[in-house]
Amino acid sequence: MSLTDRLIMSALVDPMKSDLHLSDSAIGVLQGIVFAVVYACAGLVLGRAADRQRRLTILLVGATTWCLATIACGLATSYWQLVLARALVGIGEAALAPAAVSIVADSFPPARRGTATSVFFVGSYIGAPVSIAVGGVMLGLAQGGSFSGVPMIGDISPWRMVLVIVGVAGMVVPVLLLSLREPNRQDRPRAETLGVMIRHFVTDWRMLAPLYLAIGLMNIGDYGMFAWFPTVLSRQFAIPPKEIGQWFGILTAATGILGCLVAGPASDLIARAVGVRGRLFLPLAAALIASAGALLIAKGDAGAVFSGLALWVFFSAISNIAGIAALQAVIPSRYNGVGIALLAFCNVMLGLGLGPVLVPLVTEHVYCDPLLVGWAVATVAASAAILAALLFLVSSLGLSRRRLGPD
Repeated sequence: MSLTDRLIMSALVDPMKSDLHLSDSAIGVLQGIVFAVVYACAGLVLGRAADRQRRLTILLVGATTWCLATIACGLATSYWQLVLARALVGIGEAALAPAAVSIVADSFPPARRGTATSVFFVGSYIGAPVSIAVGGVMLGLAQGGSFSGVPMIGDISPWRMVLVIVGVAGMVVPVLLLSLREPNRQDRPRAETLGVMIRHFVTDWRMLAPLYLAIGLMNIGDYGMFAWFPTVLSRQFAIPPKEIGQWFGILTAATGILGCLVAGPASDLIARAVGVRGRLFLPLAAALIASAGALLIAKGDAGAVFSGLALWVFFSAISNIAGIAALQAVIPSRYNGVGIALLAFCNVMLGLGLGPVLVPLVTEHVYCDPLLVGWAVATVAASAAILAALLFLVSSLGLSRRRLGPD
């Protein structure tokens, strides 16, 4: 639900542009930088809280906030009201990753955390394509008048109806959270100052900095792809929104889930065989293959474009999950909340902050043709993946200095 609320706007780009008289770049800023800055900054604070406070309470408040803010996005009457509501979505969703991953880490032994993490992140690979599928299908229904009789929203624009309905439906998440139990912490929080925690991360900067940046770069491709691939299909192939939602959702959900489920067990297996450093070779190889898939999106036929999307999503999922598994292996569990918050900071500042923005910038200023948005998606994603592969290699070299053995 978190990813659905976050990314559903990508299925609503053209009607939002028409209604509010916005440019592609303005939509990119709304989807990217506005959300990214707030999410990243709030995440650092909430990550520290997740290492020291009751994590289920943090999740409950965050989920309620992002659902109400999504409803507010649908009711906004101006661009700046939409910006404010979008920022509130970012604050609410910033609570999820640090608290949830910390709970997962405390629920499984280190040797199985790669598998457990991959199962958890299956939700993100369902939520991202579902946001496009649900958005496209619901937009088509709303444009056809299917929701015209719904009280309070029957007279508003179709794209607004979609956001309000999704926000209301998301309120099931905080209700379900009330049924969960807080696990015991494997590494109980110590009475450490903020400076002690910071020094721990600074000491390992040669390994951690390139690892964080590599995962962030893969997210540039991910967010650029999810934000603009539906537009590629509508502009290049004149596919209607309902069909875009269906095909995009099915393909990305299937390949993303498969990649996610492969990544965790494979990472655990490699770690048992050759040690923690081996966890970084998997995301490196996957990033290189993903870059090849991205280049297919620049081709002019639909078959190649969909094949490129499938390859990208599958191998990007492997790269991201294996990278996170490596991160969990080298950070003490008492710092899991902050460690994942730092990762979320890099992901949104690089991925969500730049991915949706770079694609229209390349479209408008490099290729100078809105019909070449597919070339722009391919350029941004492939370049980011190649740089990520190089940084995974640099991180593995830094990790080798620590002389880590098998998990």
